Amino acid sequence: MAKGISTDLFDLVSSLSRTEKRYFKVFAARHVSNGDNNSLKVFDVVDKQVAIGQYNEKEILQKFRKEKFINQLPRVKNYLQELILKSLAQYHGEKTVTAKLNHWIIQIEILYNKGLYKHCGKLIAKTKSLAEMHELWPILLTAQQWERRLVLSGIYPEVNPEKFKQLMSEEEKIIRRIGHLNLRCESLFLGEDNGSPRPKIDQPTEPFVPDEAGHSATSFKEQVYNHYLKATRHFENGRHKKAYHYSNLLIQLFESKPELLKEQVKNYLISLSNHITLCFQSGKHLELLQSFNRLHLFLSDNTLTIPPGIRAKLFIHSYIIGLQSYLQKGIPDEETQMAAKIEEGLQELKPHIKPEALKLLFYNTAYYCFVSGAYESALDWVNKVLNDTSDKIRPDIHCQVKILNILIHFELGNFLLIENLIVPTKRFLVKKGFNGAIEKAILDFFQHRVLKAGSQKEISAQLNILRTQLYDLSQQTKHLLYFNYFSWIHSKVHGKRFIDVVKQDQDYPLAKV
Repeated sequence: MAKGISTDLFDLVSSLSRTEKRYFKVFAARHVSNGDNNSLKVFDVVDKQVAIGQYNEKEILQKFRKEKFINQLPRVKNYLQELILKSLAQYHGEKTVTAKLNHWIIQIEILYNKGLYKHCGKLIAKTKSLAEMHELWPILLTAQQWERRLVLSGIYPEVNPEKFKQLMSEEEKIIRRIGHLNLRCESLFLGEDNGSPRPKIDQPTEPFVPDEAGHSATSFKEQVYNHYLKATRHFENGRHKKAYHYSNLLIQLFESKPELLKEQVKNYLISLSNHITLCFQSGKHLELLQSFNRLHLFLSDNTLTIPPGIRAKLFIHSYIIGLQSYLQKGIPDEETQMAAKIEEGLQELKPHIKPEALKLLFYNTAYYCFVSGAYESALDWVNKVLNDTSDKIRPDIHCQVKILNILIHFELGNFLLIENLIVPTKRFLVKKGFNGAIEKAILDFFQHRVLKAGSQKEISAQLNILRTQLYDLSQQTKHLLYFNYFSWIHSKVHGKRFIDVVKQDQDYPLAKV
């Protein structure tokens, strides 16, 4: 990307769902003046680039080089961006409580300026009630201040000083609520990094203000921050059981408030995704699958306002953990159909997934299929990486894909093809700086032992030699974490299914995000 070229428009178009794109085109067709559809032309080109995953302004300049508007491309891009945002504002309108309340605040100002004070007062009361229910304190504060303006304007002649004091007291309580949330956010996201000590991990949540009965009233959002903070700190310190405990409390809290869940769906799903990781760390496979299914039930609901980028991240993370969990339980792909589900989900989400994360998912899926004994499927997933000529892939994963490719062809009996793959793979690993002792031992095994072995018995004998060699090398390196060579060799020597052996030996996870 050339210096100075803005990708703001590309990023915005990348975030749009299919329905939002359709709505924008209808919206733009109604709002462009004098049949000027230059914005739509640029939109279509950028939209095609989104599918590829790379913004190319040179392509736009070349495609429209004969058009007059191309000399003012930055202005056209800015106009198009504003037009998209206007269409989104209209499309989402009152889909969320926050949008609805902001719309009401605008109506309150209109009613006030037109002198329709009675109507204005009714709408203020309605706005305050909904904002308080959803703990949207800044909007509640704005509504409260509009009510104070009505009082100060002398609109309510029956209002006495006590009523005014009550209004001011309510406003002060709202400000304190906002302050408490800000402090909790500061503890969560700044803490020691900001020069101040982090709060004690199990310190009780400081209550907001006592209610009329004298009891402490802790808000929903305060509890969310509290549980999230404790789960995060325990996880950072390796205390996975305690982290799981607070993560579980967080999920229960979200699910105990169905009336707030739709508005908080993004935070709920991120918390659910984190909980899936903690379930895996705690060995709670059944709960992991339940959380996994709940997560994807929400992700498949297109009526919910979840940014495509967030959907894509949750999709990638949950499936990598899901694949790993099924491996540990020894459940093959023929039973779970995980590879097919991933393929289906990618049809919609692929444009919103970063190339590096996409290749990581491809490798993990290929490995799961390989361990499951689905070698043809594993080869398909490996080829998705090998056929991509871009450099947008972690070098370590790229090298492991090359080695896995050879292993797959070994299982398929393609020995002639292996012979042609060995030397190029060795050169590639040297180029990428991943030609360590482990990799050299594996490739030498195929080049000098497998290809020269005269029978399956000889191959088994050579595998035993390789296992001893790898054991000695494993004391010096962590590269075995990418592939469970010991379990694979054991399965080959003893004629067992790879996935059954892996079930008994769970020290080798898939590559991590």
